Amino acid sequence: ALGDHRLGACVHGDGFGTRSSSLLAPGRSPAYRFADGPPCETPYRTVDEQV
Repeated sequence: ALGDHRLGACVHGDGFGTRSSSLLAPGRSPAYRFADGPPCETPYRTVDEQV
């Protein structure tokens, strides 16, 4: 869903745009996922050491 440009989660422009993306899920089972690039082009990876 975050890679879908109709939802506005990713921005592309001349000289600017989405450079990375994070997904945070707080609670009893916290989770942190990070994409080191635009979410429409870069898969998210789970980051366990930061939770």
